[in-house]
Amino acid sequence: MLLLNNWTHVKADQFIVGRVSSETKARLRALAEKELLSESALLRRLVELVLLKAGLSPILTESPTGTRSVRGARLMIRLRPDDQILLRERAAARGMPPATYVSVLTRSHLTLRQCSASVGRFAIV
Repeated sequence: MLLLNNWTHVKADQFIVGRVSSETKARLRALAEKELLSESALLRRLVELVLLKAGLSPILTESPTGTRSVRGARLMIRLRPDDQILLRERAAARGMPPATYVSVLTRSHLTLRQCSASVGRFAIV
């Protein structure tokens, strides 16, 4: 269950406080963990979703300043040896270099599209 497809970060400088039962808190925690979010991030999304459903326009934000060009961006990660083996095998099965395969998986995950490669948590439905 994905709550918002185009979630943007806005300056959060206010608190919303409310009391819930222990059971509700546990259910919220479980859902946040399932969505790979903190409880706070999940609550922010839920509030935004309710506001959108009420017909209120979303807050539009500008992209961060000083962002490097997309082509020039590089990211270095370390993988465990067994993960490297799996990565090479899955990339080869799809006929692409491992770095390209990771890039496709990451883009699919970040844009909240369904991955053609069902790989655990990267398979967003």
